[in-house]
Amino acid sequence: EEAIKDLKKAIELNGNNTDSFDYYNLGFYQTRLNQYTEALESFDKSIELLIARVDQNDKLKETLSNSYYEKASILEELNEYERSNEILDKCIELSPNDPNANHLKACNILNSANNSTEKLNEAIYYFTKALEFFPEPQPESFYGLGSVYFNLKKYEKAINYLDLALELKQPAKYYKKKGDCRASLEQYKEALKDYEKAIELDENYLGAYNNRGSCKSKLMLYSTAIEDYKKASELAENPQDKIHALLNIQCCLEETNLVETEEILNLFNEVLEKEESTPVLIYKAHCLLLLKKDYELIIEIILKVLEKDQKIANDYNVYELIATAYLHLQNYLEAEKWAIKYTKIKPDEAAPFTLLLWIYLEKNEKDKVQEILKICNQKDSHWQKRREYKEIVMSLSAE
Repeated sequence: EEAIKDLKKAIELNGNNTDSFDYYNLGFYQTRLNQYTEALESFDKSIELLIARVDQNDKLKETLSNSYYEKASILEELNEYERSNEILDKCIELSPNDPNANHLKACNILNSANNSTEKLNEAIYYFTKALEFFPEPQPESFYGLGSVYFNLKKYEKAINYLDLALELKQPAKYYKKKGDCRASLEQYKEALKDYEKAIELDENYLGAYNNRGSCKSKLMLYSTAIEDYKKASELAENPQDKIHALLNIQCCLEETNLVETEEILNLFNEVLEKEESTPVLIYKAHCLLLLKKDYELIIEIILKVLEKDQKIANDYNVYELIATAYLHLQNYLEAEKWAIKYTKIKPDEAAPFTLLLWIYLEKNEKDKVQEILKICNQKDSHWQKRREYKEIVMSLSAE
């Protein structure tokens, strides 16, 4: 801060005679204090003065290149990757062997939204150039290459570069990315070791907990997967990350007989207090159904969701939930109406027709039950082996 004050005073006193180095140094210190807007202005002024004087002066060319690089670095920090690369092109034109500029350009390509194969191959070119010109091997460039090959779905090659990075440095993100490669290759047990190492190095690594939970789910280790997702939910700083973790917990619960629905319902309610989300509302309704309570609230939630989000009209879950809630309330007319909508969303599956079976059983409409039983047999060749079939047949026999 003192250096910034002194430089501003010098610039004020020198006026039009201010040297480009003063603006460069001012921008440098402003960047270190995260005063990005002011720093960009300072580097622009430095660049303006240098362009007017650069000619064949190699020292000024170097400073101009550095000014471009510092400006590009700020834009990268602000996630303005395309603008950053436009500036880096000028930097590389002046200093084609600058490893930092090549590395940053590759990182910008990797981080931008347009991750086409062509762009990713361009990133490989610049990461490779950076490694060629760095005086010593750089782990971040190896990690960058690993990340690019991961995006290209060349997972074995990605692992090779990540191993090179890990030989030089062992941050948590390197292990997490290697775990992602292993998981993509369905090497879930090996991936778990990488995620565990990442968490050992960074106990608050949200992505590592989520992805370790995913691997455990694939290995059907649902109870410990839930523990990871709960930790991810605790670490999540924004509602969307918390929602993602909670939905993963719900998926695990659906695969197990674990009785934690009340606890999950409380977590969903915590999220909804901060931000109303359609997926969480639906899963809240699902939790209520599992707990066999508040059927009126389930109906209220689903009607609200359908009114709020038109896209959800194609989500079969909403029809299954509301039809089942009406069935429990013995409102068979509404239950049938929503179950029929459910069959239209999933016409080729037996599940929605099963719901109709229970409704017609409750209404004692045996002809319709027999009709739907035939449909279920057509939809699912294994239908007669399923629990629903046996229970329905037993109900008919009892009557």
